[in-house]
Amino acid sequence: MSMFGGNMPGGPHGDILNANPSTPASIASLIEELKSRARSSFASGNYPEAELLYAKGIEIGPPDAVLRANRALARMNLGKVDEAAEDAREAVKADPAYVKGHWRLGQALGARGDHAGAVEAFDAGLEKEPGNKALKKEREKAEAKREQEELKKAAAPPPIVEQKKKEAPKAKPAAAKAKAPAAAKAEPAKTQKQIDDEAAFSRSDHGCSFVLPSGCEGAVVLVDSLSGFSDGSASVATVRGKRRFIYEFAFEVKWAVELDCGACKGTLKFPDVAPDCDGEFESEFRIDSKITPPQARPLLERFIKNDHGSFKEEVQKAINGWIKEFQGKYS
Repeated sequence: MSMFGGNMPGGPHGDILNANPSTPASIASLIEELKSRARSSFASGNYPEAELLYAKGIEIGPPDAVLRANRALARMNLGKVDEAAEDAREAVKADPAYVKGHWRLGQALGARGDHAGAVEAFDAGLEKEPGNKALKKEREKAEAKREQEELKKAAAPPPIVEQKKKEAPKAKPAAAKAKAPAAAKAEPAKTQKQIDDEAAFSRSDHGCSFVLPSGCEGAVVLVDSLSGFSDGSASVATVRGKRRFIYEFAFEVKWAVELDCGACKGTLKFPDVAPDCDGEFESEFRIDSKITPPQARPLLERFIKNDHGSFKEEVQKAINGWIKEFQGKYS
């Protein structure tokens, strides 16, 4: 049983957040308790609380790579990517052999858009642990994003610089007026082919639906509408003699299904559809609680949210169908 307990000022963790240990043994004991509670808070999705608990441990103890790396992860989940990167750097400084310090640094730099830096951080971690398959996967994703950024830069036409017209020389009396030479036109580099609207997933023929298994009365999950295509782009570039397909967009599927307990509605958002996703796309699942009966949630999570044997899987197949069509049309 923990030596810390009780409800003191500072919320449910006031007993440890307000504690002021004075001996090395009491400091070490408090830090272990802080780590334990922070892990529980993080697991339940309470990232602000986890960040606060890790901060207390960092404040009272010596440099600790684990505390720094864990707070970095909590901060990334709060969108504090700059602070997360700083924590990860401190973790690496505290213990260069601690692989998760390099891992968190790579994740934070990638979230900040520094994909080249992320690759370097993951490489540093792999030097310590070459057989770490999960870290290799992270490194591959970062490398793909770094390459994608380079392709975008290579494919973008250079800016056209307007050249000033040269003034015609002043004509001397009784002499014919000389014409000013025409300004030279700068031609944009034809290295990128913009893809027209017909390539957009929202207009493609790749629809999808999902029939729930027996026991659910054959209910069918249907796409109510597609929306949220923001800042999407698709293009083709030839770089160093190789054909590259570049696409990046996000969208939201509004789904609807009729169950015995009533009508159910919600959304399935795909925030990042890009080549580095390798055909499996992260999604955000939400249920419209104003309409959907509470007892339907477990069934909806199983057959809409899950990665396999679900409505999400059918949507992913539709996305991959569009990708295949896009590559086939412009290869």
